[in-house]
Amino acid sequence: MSIAVIPAQAGIQSKKALSRSETKPEFCALRGISSLLDGRPSKLADGSFSRLRGNDGSVAMSRITLPGFASSPQSAARSNPPPCRGRVRVGVETVWLLSALMSVTAHAADWRTSWDGALYGYLSETAVDVALAPPVNQVFQVAQHNRTAEARLNFKAENESLRVSARPILLAQGGSQTGREAYLSQWQLRWRAAEDWSVSAGRELLNWGPVQFRSPSSPYYFDNGRSNPLRELSGMDAQKLSWTPDAGHALTLAHLSGSGHARVSPDPWRDSWLLRWEPRGEDWAAGLALARAGSQPVFVGLHAQYTPDDAWLLYGEAGSGARSGAVDVLVANALGQPAPRHGDWLLGASYTLESGSSVYAEWMRNGHGLSAVAQPAAFNALPQMTAFTAAPLLGRDYLHLVWQSNLMDDGGTARLMATHGFDGTDTELSAYAERHLNGRASVFALAAAGESGSFVRQRTRSLSAGVRVALP
Repeated sequence: MSIAVIPAQAGIQSKKALSRSETKPEFCALRGISSLLDGRPSKLADGSFSRLRGNDGSVAMSRITLPGFASSPQSAARSNPPPCRGRVRVGVETVWLLSALMSVTAHAADWRTSWDGALYGYLSETAVDVALAPPVNQVFQVAQHNRTAEARLNFKAENESLRVSARPILLAQGGSQTGREAYLSQWQLRWRAAEDWSVSAGRELLNWGPVQFRSPSSPYYFDNGRSNPLRELSGMDAQKLSWTPDAGHALTLAHLSGSGHARVSPDPWRDSWLLRWEPRGEDWAAGLALARAGSQPVFVGLHAQYTPDDAWLLYGEAGSGARSGAVDVLVANALGQPAPRHGDWLLGASYTLESGSSVYAEWMRNGHGLSAVAQPAAFNALPQMTAFTAAPLLGRDYLHLVWQSNLMDDGGTARLMATHGFDGTDTELSAYAERHLNGRASVFALAAAGESGSFVRQRTRSLSAGVRVALP
């Protein structure tokens, strides 16, 4: 649980109908798309908190197993990915992207190109205290110090029928976590086959809705990337067919070849399918998502939002399935039992003040969570969780409050967030501030303090501060 910096009011945006192409489609740029399968888990994606977070919100911190708790290789692989070895990986998706870019140079006059990016440099300090309840009665303390340098770039080339885009990430970190990494966080080849049809392949962010805390309607991003302004959320490897007959309807069928750069082994979304329907009106929008992966139960997700006036936004989400990374699913996997189906839901509202600042309030029911009585049995089944909680949300009921300053303020922005779990499991306070020095450079600081668990109490304090420079 941390904070996010996102627009204060996620209003309704009408989807424009696609214009009919007047040029020949570049079929060669789409040839061989089905072979884009490479990806590796990000070791340093959440460096501001010195912990490793997957797309499902799971967190692993350090390689510590508490005395008296044996850790199986399978549980260790899930909660502690191998450290970054300093290698620069270039996957097959990079080769295909470069091939696509070269294939269009003969028609450069018809193409529009653009690029931008940002350079980050920051220091992070994290302290964690873990206390075990009786009969163990032990306390462990861990501190981590990290130095991070990162470049996040965006490239795009498009004409009337084809769009090629990429978001490469260059990352280097020293201190408690060390390593270098270069990868594509997102990329896409998109062909507009007709006015209302399009085909695309690449690594895309398959998330939706204005929710701040967690996204119950998403099968892939329960932690939807809005919980940490320094976190780079990586996309899913997917091939999509989209139909948009008008501004009020959209239908998407996608085949997922893997979880992208954040892939783990075994990959729960390898060779899976997604069907999504998106109806919308002038002041409302909704969505239905159906996802199927292997023998797992079909995931069903619903989301809706309504804007009654310029100040208010009302929204809600719900999902039902065996969510990957949820604590009850991890316990069932460790015991060799079928993954249980449970439902999660969230209701939220935001209000924009006359000053331009906004307040948010969200209530979430985590159907995959555990009561305080059930937690000791879960820790016995997953001993690695006793070191650093592998699932960030253990409880069932959460209240999430946010205050966001005016994002249009030329001087900078600030954000405060409070989260409270009513099962005595998770509580956190966070603050973020960013000050613009000029048109390109800004300084920022992020602080958080939280406590989680009942049988195992984990207290975390973190501070990150640094500089961001916009490019070009």
